[in-house]
Amino acid sequence: MPITLDDIEPSLSEAEEAFRHGGQEHEEGLDVSDAGLVYLRKGCRALSGADRLLAADY
Repeated sequence: MPITLDDIEPSLSEAEEAFRHGGQEHEEGLDVSDAGLVYLRKGCRALSGADRLLAADY
């Protein structure tokens, strides 16, 4: 059964809200002073997640 926006939208909204408000602990070794690097890592993780979903037939 494919994942729909209704399946993930609440979790995405919560994650975006948490990101806006801050207070999260940074992962060890992550250089958060370089926004480009942070966005690159975020994009790579999104692609990795998409690959896992495709491998699981979603």
